[in-house]
Amino acid sequence: MSFPLSEPEAPRGGLPSPNPAEPAVLDERMQELANIVPDGEQKALFQELLTMYREESLPRLRLLAAAWSAGDIVKAKSEAHFLAGSSANLGLRRLADWLRALEVVARQAPLPPADGLLPKLEAQWLEACAAFEVYAR
Repeated sequence: MSFPLSEPEAPRGGLPSPNPAEPAVLDERMQELANIVPDGEQKALFQELLTMYREESLPRLRLLAAAWSAGDIVKAKSEAHFLAGSSANLGLRRLADWLRALEVVARQAPLPPADGLLPKLEAQWLEACAAFEVYAR
C-alpha cells in the first residue's frame, strides 16, 4: 500500500491542495478486488460500490465544506476523517490523501479560510468517481 505510515504534515498558513503529481487516482486495491471477484460479477459489484459511495460521500463533502466555512473544527475533522476512510477503502488514493491532509489541518484552531473548498472537493471527488467508474462498465 502506498499511503504514508505517518500523518501528512499540515501546510503552514492555509488549506492543503490536492497533489496533481500523485501517480494514480486509484491505488492497487481496485486491481486486487477485480482479481478476487468472478468476472461475471465484477461490473455489478463495482456499480453497487460506486453508487453507495456517491450517495453517501457527496452530501458529506458538502457538510465538510460547510463545517469548515463555519469554523466548526469538530465537524470538519469528523467529516474529513470519514471521507478519507471511505475513499481509501475504494482505492481512491489521491482524494483520500488530500482528505487526510484536511483532517490534520482541521485539528488546529482556528481553521484557515475555506478559499473555495467545496468546488475543489467536488472536482477531486468527480475525478475519483470517474476513475472508479471504469471498473463499473
